Amino acid sequence: FLPHNRRAIRSVEALEHKSRRQDLLVDDALIEAYYGEHLGPEVCSGPTLERWYRTARRQAPDVLKLTPEELMRHEAAGITTQAFPKMVRLGGVDCAATYLHEPGDARDGVTVTVPLYALNQVQEARCEWLVPGMLKDKVQVLCKSLHQKARSRLVPLPEFAAEFCELCTFAEGSLMDALLKAVRERTQLAVQKADFKLEQLPPHLLMNLRVVDEHGRQLGMGRHVAALKAEWGTQARGAFQALAALQRRETALAEPARQARLPAGSSVGLGPDAAPGPGRPLTAPLGAGHEGAAVQPVNPVNEANAAHVGSAANVAHTAHTAHAAHAAHADEQSAALSEDRVHTSWDFAELPELLEIRRKGQVLVGFPALVDQGSGVRIEVFDEPEQAQPLHRQGLRRLIALQIREPLKFLEKNIADLQRMAVAYMPLGTEQELREQIIQVSLDRAFLAEALPSDASSFARLVEQGRPRLNLVAQEVARLAGQVLAEHAAAVRKLRDARLPKETQEDIQAQLQRLLGKRFLSDTPWLQLQQLPRYLKAVVLRVDKQRADGVRDQQRLAELRPLEQRWLRRLQELRGRRDERLEEFRWLLEELRVSLFAQELRTPQPVSVKRLEKVWAQMQA
Repeated sequence: FLPHNRRAIRSVEALEHKSRRQDLLVDDALIEAYYGEHLGPEVCSGPTLERWYRTARRQAPDVLKLTPEELMRHEAAGITTQAFPKMVRLGGVDCAATYLHEPGDARDGVTVTVPLYALNQVQEARCEWLVPGMLKDKVQVLCKSLHQKARSRLVPLPEFAAEFCELCTFAEGSLMDALLKAVRERTQLAVQKADFKLEQLPPHLLMNLRVVDEHGRQLGMGRHVAALKAEWGTQARGAFQALAALQRRETALAEPARQARLPAGSSVGLGPDAAPGPGRPLTAPLGAGHEGAAVQPVNPVNEANAAHVGSAANVAHTAHTAHAAHAAHADEQSAALSEDRVHTSWDFAELPELLEIRRKGQVLVGFPALVDQGSGVRIEVFDEPEQAQPLHRQGLRRLIALQIREPLKFLEKNIADLQRMAVAYMPLGTEQELREQIIQVSLDRAFLAEALPSDASSFARLVEQGRPRLNLVAQEVARLAGQVLAEHAAAVRKLRDARLPKETQEDIQAQLQRLLGKRFLSDTPWLQLQQLPRYLKAVVLRVDKQRADGVRDQQRLAELRPLEQRWLRRLQELRGRRDERLEEFRWLLEELRVSLFAQELRTPQPVSVKRLEKVWAQMQA
């Protein structure tokens, strides 16, 4: 009975941790009184207890066994497995959750154990929601942090928090976005996300993540997903890729055995077009029912072609055959993708946008990419699309270059005015680096400006369509590069010769560094690259005007600076992560500079400080 009672006591203590209350478990005196009431009067020592217990248990098997209800002072309403689950799904993986009520302890609140290979797929938005049983407290604290006017329209806060939790869809999107919308609707005020003072949240209302390796050893722990990814993201990516590679190899090794099981002379297929080979889509799960691992392309299996069969038995047989054919074909395709070698042509299967990677019933999503290896490309699977997409473009560029070696050699030797441009580029880099960027942008413009290929046939079409226009595109790119470098040189000379106030000098220098880094050609989107000459001309005009009216320049700079500082702060917060809206805002700031300091150059769209304030507010909302 003692082990049973210890387990019952631990279960009540677990409820205390979840509910963050310490008044559920009865005290030791009450437990002692329970034993005193149920034990026979002859029990006075260990041996007498054993004799009494053997006899009493035959009559009542559960004698002296305490139930959780008997150990609780009162009912723990709402403390259910749904409100406080044992597993929390993060990054496609069910992760173990533990609860602790110990303010000041590193694990206070909910701690979720995340395997290293799943770390990069953990979404910050999901972590905001914690678990259902903790959401009301978090919402209440967030609303309490609002300014008095908004807060007064939400009272009583506990009721508003309970109503929000009841009406919202748990873990859908961002908690802050959902709460902001609800607060605005209730208060009819233009509350901003920044009005919620997140720093006032106690640690237990932030999800604590514990990152572990494949042996369960703790690597890191913290309540900020971005910080954990910054520290462990590279190792996490390596662990994910190792897992994907292992499963692809297992699929490849299983393929000969599968072929051997087929009857002699038989072929698997749904029709004359089902023959395996490059360009066929991956459509079915691999290793269905296998507990170990499988790599599954995310494409639905279409069994509608079974509908024309007459009898129910035929329908079942046809559906089974179709499923087997799809699974077999997917095995072949995965085996083709799993070849751990460098490709110099598209001699592999269709490359799906997503791959489902299965591990012991868990499903992770991988993002395949062609990775440039210099002499060719290698197929790798990444855990984040932000990592896969730019590398895939580079890989495609390399694969295209390998198909047009002679035209590319001619182009490299015949870039117009390259030496003259290289002189202007010298403060930034070498002639070879400039040449490589011109070639890179030309290949992107000629071949990769539209939909990217996913199989051998679409890749072949893309190469044939882009080949004739490569030289014309390269001339256009080189001409634009020359204009940008010439305007940049003029702006640098003008700035060097002028005697400007320190603040103005530093502002213009920072702007020039942002506009023309070492890889300005390849790093700047084409639409904005075309605007660089105008932005640089605006710098020259600004310097000229500053000499005539320095006070006006200082006033305009004071108007611009708050917006630019907000943008820079947000950029730092992202820690290298890409945000399209923030990039758009960056170029709006450049247009605002033209409007403020060189209005005669005009802007493609109306811009003003007030307009950009409104854009920023919309971004925050």
